[in-house]
Amino acid sequence: KVMVHQLVRARSDDFQLQLKRYNYVTPKNYLDFISNYRSVLKEERRKIDSLIKRLDGGLSKLVQAAEEVEVMSKKLEVATKEVAVKSAEVKEMLIQIKDSTTKAEARQAEAEAKEKELEVDSARIAIEKQEAEAALEEALPALAEAAEALDNLRKEDITELKSFAKPAQLVQDVCSCVVILKGYKDPSWKGSKLMMNESNFLRSLVEFEKDSLTDKQIKQVKQFFQQADFTPEAARDKSMAAAGLLKWVYAIVNYYGVAKTVNPKRQAVAQAEKSLRQASKDLAKIKEEVKFLAAQLLELNEKYEQGSAEENELQTKADTMARQLDAASKLIAGLQSERERWTADLEQLRTSRELLIGDCLLGAAFLSYSGAFNFEFRTSMLKEAWEPDLLEKKITLSQPFRLE
Repeated sequence: KVMVHQLVRARSDDFQLQLKRYNYVTPKNYLDFISNYRSVLKEERRKIDSLIKRLDGGLSKLVQAAEEVEVMSKKLEVATKEVAVKSAEVKEMLIQIKDSTTKAEARQAEAEAKEKELEVDSARIAIEKQEAEAALEEALPALAEAAEALDNLRKEDITELKSFAKPAQLVQDVCSCVVILKGYKDPSWKGSKLMMNESNFLRSLVEFEKDSLTDKQIKQVKQFFQQADFTPEAARDKSMAAAGLLKWVYAIVNYYGVAKTVNPKRQAVAQAEKSLRQASKDLAKIKEEVKFLAAQLLELNEKYEQGSAEENELQTKADTMARQLDAASKLIAGLQSERERWTADLEQLRTSRELLIGDCLLGAAFLSYSGAFNFEFRTSMLKEAWEPDLLEKKITLSQPFRLE
């Protein structure tokens, strides 16, 4: 500043008339020079700082947008994978639903067929059981008569019978039949007496296990039936006890004849009933399985609906993200040239700010001192004196410097 002030005084000899006219180079010029320099430097810095701030903000936004696009791209990649995973899960559930539906329908059809079969079998078994019971009832009157005959026998009658040393042959034969039916080995009179000596002999006849008889026993007994006088009436003439025992023998043999025909039916009915009970259990298990499969299928369908909804939501989000990413990418690509230009402008502004020290010194010097001189003198001071002095002192300024 001092150099400028002194130089203007030294070089103004050629312009004494102007100096006298304007009284130009005074201490006030120097003070104006300092004031102008400060105000111009402040104003220019404010302008450049404002432009730098705007450009820097714009560039920051572009950088931020580019970073956000990169983040969005990664998010989209993750979202795409999530959609793929969820889609695979939904497809797997759909396969499970189809398999479970097929299995449930098959078991349901099996249950319905089984139930109809059981209805038919139940009706058939009921008829067969009724027929067997009806056939068995044919022997019940004889058994009732035998029971009545046993009821009519007294212990004294048996005592009297076994007291005979050697009764009539008819009586011995009757007792032999009883021995054979009861399964003893000795059908002689001696064996018969031993049988009747048992305690509760009559009770054993009442509680006799008639279903345990064999064909051999019945065949042996029936040999006695060939005798013409082998009847209860004929035996009554010999012994009341023998008559009652013979009624019992006839009833047992008659029962065996009926039972031999009926028992296979009864056994078949019993086996059928057993099979029916097992089939009922199997049907119950099938129905329970069908119930379980139906619940499982319902749960799978609920999961499928939920999974499908999640898949659609994820797909919608991914599609929206893809559209946003595409638009942002296009915008970033379109602003790339602006980014390059703004970066260059920002760099230039920062450089210009560094040059403001020299530029404002020259500008303030021009404003404060050159007003009284002509164009040539102004240019001479600026280009030949002030500017070279700043360069010599290594004060930054624009090159080439233009006052405008």
